[in-house]
Order: sequence, then C-alpha cells, then structure tokens
Amino acid sequence: MGSNQAETVYCDFTKGISDPAFQKWIGYHDVKSKPVYFHVQYTEDSADTAVPIRFENAVYNTGNGMTIETGEFKAPVKGTYFFSFASILVFIADGRPLALLNIYKNDIPSTLELLPSDTVWVQMDNMVDGKLEGGATTFTGWHLQEDITVSL
Repeated sequence: MGSNQAETVYCDFTKGISDPAFQKWIGYHDVKSKPVYFHVQYTEDSADTAVPIRFENAVYNTGNGMTIETGEFKAPVKGTYFFSFASILVFIADGRPLALLNIYKNDIPSTLELLPSDTVWVQMDNMVDGKLEGGATTFTGWHLQEDITVSL
C-alpha cells in the first residue's frame, strides 16, 4: 500500500474473526483530500506574448485551482498532476492567413509532480505574425495522485 492509497476489504460479520472467509480483499482506493480539476477556454482571436494566456471561460474549475483572470493554476496539495493544452494557431503574412497549425487533435500533454502553491500556466513566447484561433484554445488539468503523507 502506497502513501496515496487505502486498502479496501469486505468483512462478513456473520463469520468468526478467525474464519478465512471473514475478510475478503477488494483492492486499493485512491485517496485525495479534495478533488481538483479544470477545463478552461480562450475565446479571443489572439493573445499577448510572454505572459500567461488569460482564459475567459471556465467550463469547470472544481477545487478552484485555476484562476482564469490570471491564467494560472496553483496546486493546492502535493501530488501528481496532468495538464493538456490544445489550440489552432494561425500564421499571418501581409494581413492574410499563411499557415494553420492544429495542435487540437494532437494536444500537448504533461504530467508533473507539484508541491503546494506551485504554479503552472501556458504562454506564447516570441510569436511574430500569428494568432490563436478563438474558441479552439483550451487548457485542462486534473490532480491524479496526492501524497497524503504530508497531511498525516
């Protein structure tokens, strides 16, 4: 049994405690102090560079780890988190679309070990002549496992 799991058993109290059928092992249960997951959308047609993308729409934000006004996710507890970013990026030349990069179908996933208050965000760096396609840009994350030893 790990530091993030509890063992689950079924006890048949009609049997004696020394009877081998008294207790039946069922499996392990993932333990978290609270659920944390989010899915946010960027709805504009461009974004500032070198700063976190500020998402306008929170489809869900259970656990309130994501602050859409700043575009930053702050880990509430120590553990393993999964993040995914997807978008359609349009490259512009002379005011007209030149190329389309669809990272929506092949999103960018990442699994990170975070400490409480570690912050994660998505930003565009040094983008010249391009824009994010509004409505198709999403950032998603959820808490996979918690290290509950810090709370014991």
